[in-house]
Amino acid sequence: MTQERRHNTGAIRELLLAAFTVEELRGLFSFAMSRDLRLVVGELAPEDGKAEMVRKAIAYCRSHFLLDELLAEVQEASPRAYARFED
Repeated sequence: MTQERRHNTGAIRELLLAAFTVEELRGLFSFAMSRDLRLVVGELAPEDGKAEMVRKAIAYCRSHFLLDELLAEVQEASPRAYARFED
């Protein structure tokens, strides 16, 4: 089963948009437990808005097979928001 079929990237997008501010998203990736996720920061431009940051982060994670790590990081950082989107 491919990663795209296992993960609903639309739901992940909604989760990230609902759960984090721009600053919190930068922090999520800057201080991620996974070294690989910390590399997402290099994809983000200072002028990126939240929607663009989320788009870039999901694209990076999908292409580097990091969606599981991203979801684990989100669950740790914002368990209530994660629980609302868990289904």
